[in-house]
Amino acid sequence: MAKRCPHCSYAIEDEEKLFCPSCGELVDRKISDNLKLLNQIDKTLDDYKQSQSANTNKSKNQQTQHINNVSRRRSDDDDDYIPVRKSAPPKKSNHSILILIIIIIVVVILKFLLF
Repeated sequence: MAKRCPHCSYAIEDEEKLFCPSCGELVDRKISDNLKLLNQIDKTLDDYKQSQSANTNKSKNQQTQHINNVSRRRSDDDDDYIPVRKSAPPKKSNHSILILIIIIIVVVILKFLLF
């Protein structure tokens, strides 16, 4: 049993074909309705994304203007400046050398006492 194309009424022998070989339109009405619905959803999503990007651009512009106003006000105000103190570099420790010398002295004393 052959299908008929709803657009050009061409008889299609192959049951698995989705598109009409004559006009190129979808053969199954259910598929074409679903495809139209998907296209409408895609258009709606694109419109939503464009409106969101326009809203974010507006908010970014407002934020940059606010930051510029704050930076201008602070550039003239030097009263709040507190210089940062640089900490002195830590002193080098000689603890390891001192401990090594004490150990050597103890070993030498023990060597003389025991032998």
